[in-house]
Amino acid sequence: MINMTEQMAVITKRALFTKKMEVVSRTNNIAADRDSGWRIQAGDEDEKCFDRLETLELISLADLCKLEPAFSRIMEQPEEQTYCMVNGHFEPDTLPAYVE
Repeated sequence: MINMTEQMAVITKRALFTKKMEVVSRTNNIAADRDSGWRIQAGDEDEKCFDRLETLELISLADLCKLEPAFSRIMEQPEEQTYCMVNGHFEPDTLPAYVE
């Protein structure tokens, strides 16, 4: 089971501040010890949004679940999967080519 208070996700500032999380992906390219691999975006960012540190924030999985309760249903899913928000819940989707 994932430790939700210690594990972190990378979220775009746009997704965090607008509270719009349309695309969530889990990658196996881990950046640090506490990195869960989850990458969260609003969905309308450009393909280089994860390449620019100034557009990103770290958020604990616990805070992410508070911000978007639907995330709690998928957070333990395997790596290399993308989900898109559909009618209030996340549905599996194909991994965008720019999420590595």
